[in-house]
Amino acid sequence: MMSLVIAIPNFDLRIYSPLKEANIVNYQKEILHIIRIGKLQEIVAGVPVLPADKFQPSRPVLINLKTKDILGELPEEMLYIQRFSDVSNNFSYPKRKNFNELQISGPFQVYLGNGENSYALYFISYVNPQREMFNYLFDRPMILIFLILLITTPLLW
Repeated sequence: MMSLVIAIPNFDLRIYSPLKEANIVNYQKEILHIIRIGKLQEIVAGVPVLPADKFQPSRPVLINLKTKDILGELPEEMLYIQRFSDVSNNFSYPKRKNFNELQISGPFQVYLGNGENSYALYFISYVNPQREMFNYLFDRPMILIFLILLITTPLLW
């Protein structure tokens, strides 16, 4: 029963949380860094992504806004990226969503080349799903209080 109560919020695929301002600033700094080192140009040029790349703290993935091609993804991530990009497509309000151990944040608009090629940039990272579940509870004190009351009520009888 207890594990069901804790796990229920993670089964809801509709929870797309907006990024906080501090997170947006950090992602913008990361965008500047990956542009300077030429990572986005490598992705557009077709440099393959290795399975070992998924152990990086965060990894950029581009979606061409004209052709809807996804660049820089691993095969097992493609479905999650498509699902996330369909829901979170507003550059003014980037979002974050966890799909099992995969966390996707974005979109951020970038222009490459002469400015004529527009891409949606998403960041992918792998997280511990159990840790995220507890963060969800601690970020929402009312749910935590309700959970404590639910657990302790049988002890009072």
